Amino acid sequence: DQQLIHDTIEEIKDQAEKKKIKLSVHWLVEEGEDNKLTGLSVLGNYLQLQRALINILNNAINYNHEDGLVDVTVEKLEQEQVQIKIEDTGPGIDPADLPHIFERFYRADKARSRTSGGTGLGLAITREIVARHHGTIKVDSVLGKGTTFIINLPIFLPAFAGVSQE
Repeated sequence: DQQLIHDTIEEIKDQAEKKKIKLSVHWLVEEGEDNKLTGLSVLGNYLQLQRALINILNNAINYNHEDGLVDVTVEKLEQEQVQIKIEDTGPGIDPADLPHIFERFYRADKARSRTSGGTGLGLAITREIVARHHGTIKVDSVLGKGTTFIINLPIFLPAFAGVSQE
């Protein structure tokens, strides 16, 4: 949903500016006659989905270097899904830590977590929220290059609203 992405970026914009992180958003979807993006409604809890995106964006900013980049790309996929890709230019995540980052209380950067006050719950909560919305989340990271989180969520199809799924 266009509003969800817009509101989420507004929520974290000041944090990015303090660290001199450049935020960019790319929309890879069609525009309708009213110049609104078409076919991107996701059925779910707006505040929970916003929390999930903020958790990832906070990490992308906090673990990035000054003057780094955080790039958000929203794309409508053929399988009636919307994909939200969040890429950063941070230090990346060690391959040994990648299988564990969605576990509760797991912190890949233990020294930094102590100083920044991280609880190790953000990504576990994010995974749970995405799962509750019948979506998927995955991560790809390269040490020294950055990290990419990809969230796929089903698109709400109004034509099927109220139709029994039996």
